[in-house]
Amino acid sequence: MKREDRAFKDILAGREPEKKVVVTVGDLTPEGKQEEEERKERISKIMQHARRPWWCPTCGGTMKSKLDDKMWNLHGKCFSCVVEEETKLRIEGNYEKYEHGKIHANKVAFLKDMEQLLVANLEALKNPEFVTELGEVERWSGVDLETVESDMREHLEQVRELLEDNENGGVNKPNSQGQGEEP
Repeated sequence: MKREDRAFKDILAGREPEKKVVVTVGDLTPEGKQEEEERKERISKIMQHARRPWWCPTCGGTMKSKLDDKMWNLHGKCFSCVVEEETKLRIEGNYEKYEHGKIHANKVAFLKDMEQLLVANLEALKNPEFVTELGEVERWSGVDLETVESDMREHLEQVRELLEDNENGGVNKPNSQGQGEEP
């Protein structure tokens, strides 16, 4: 029977329930308090960047819709400001350049993520033992690790070439029709 149930039965029977004493362990020294304050301040500064403000820093309008959340994470301003900025770019005829820049930045970010993933997987192949969520150690068998590693190295080289091409101006190698993509 749980402690809460026993306490409830004791109260109903008119008896005094068993007392539970909770002791917290903490550093009550001034240095410990100072360290805790510094830790809270660091976390607070980090969280300021993660939280969406109530008002747009550009126009001062309230940011309370889901679209505002998305645009804050992408552009650092409210949805209305982004729409206004993109409309202005369309009127001036600069929207295509802006759009290509966004697409190019996404390509580069994707390639960097892929590079990190391949490097991490190559590192994991050095020790092909894996610990499951149950704490059991598994060793892969029936897999040619040398072939897997050579394939991953080949893919890593391709990703690095694409990354270098995209970081150096954004002009890719010709596609299957022999035409290169525009920057």
